[in-house]
Amino acid sequence: MKLISDFDGIWTNQAKEADYVWDFILNYLADLTSQNKIFVSDTLAQCRNEMNKTPELFGWYNNGAVACFYHEDPFGDNNAIFDYINKTGLSDDSDYLKSLKLIRDSVLKKYKSLADFSQDCFYLATTKFKEEGKLQPVSDAMDVIKKLNLSETEIIIVSNSRTNKIEHVFEKAGIIASPEMGSAVRVRGDAMKFVVDDTFSDIPESLNINEKINVPLRRKSYYNILLEEKPGFVIGDVFSLDLSLPLFLRLNHKDFSELKVVQRIQTYTPKWVKDFLSRKELQNIAFLVSSVSELPDIITEFS
Repeated sequence: MKLISDFDGIWTNQAKEADYVWDFILNYLADLTSQNKIFVSDTLAQCRNEMNKTPELFGWYNNGAVACFYHEDPFGDNNAIFDYINKTGLSDDSDYLKSLKLIRDSVLKKYKSLADFSQDCFYLATTKFKEEGKLQPVSDAMDVIKKLNLSETEIIIVSNSRTNKIEHVFEKAGIIASPEMGSAVRVRGDAMKFVVDDTFSDIPESLNINEKINVPLRRKSYYNILLEEKPGFVIGDVFSLDLSLPLFLRLNHKDFSELKVVQRIQTYTPKWVKDFLSRKELQNIAFLVSSVSELPDIITEFS
């Protein structure tokens, strides 16, 4: 049995790292704008308030399509906020829009785009978080990996994170993780699950969730990994990035007729994700778990 697993938010405590990244962004923007941190924090909080009115309209965009929706993932939310700032008309003389304009113009003095700024903050902050020794595996990582190995489940980490970050975290848990076959955990980092390729027409454009949300599916890099590995299970915490494409393949492609998807529920998991995966027609195909420790029993029972 093959298990494809996401990394951040599955094997790490993403909330602590996300808070660290957000604080890094606030401090960096305070420096770029020559304003204090409270000004930046209050302005971005107002952005969130505006976006929260219609969260389905916002997200982390890639090639003009939503890589993941606002509220699905704290790291993706950072990208969504700066996309919102970039697209918001700033001609109004309100204090709020003047503040947004100051942030946008200050960032663009140093970066080509707000998206570049957001991504740079992510890499700088997560690298710093790791270097300070704060990046830790979930407490039961070793126990779960041992159980999966004993059940002859091959574990493949397929993540947008870099390979060395993944190896580092598993090493802290006493687990050998590497790109090599035969490792306790095999790693495929830099998987580019967020890249939406409009020219890739082998599959439909999107998966319909409800009247407001259609999740883009044309993620060629991820599709090729899934086709190569042909897993029996896929677990992730961000539905759009991790599970939308595997679930579509399970429902529409004969080579994936036995595939199961597992959604790791986080405090940030949107209601629409939980509602969709709880549909009767997805029973014993889609599973919702609160911890990775539930995974070995699910695989044993349903493989």
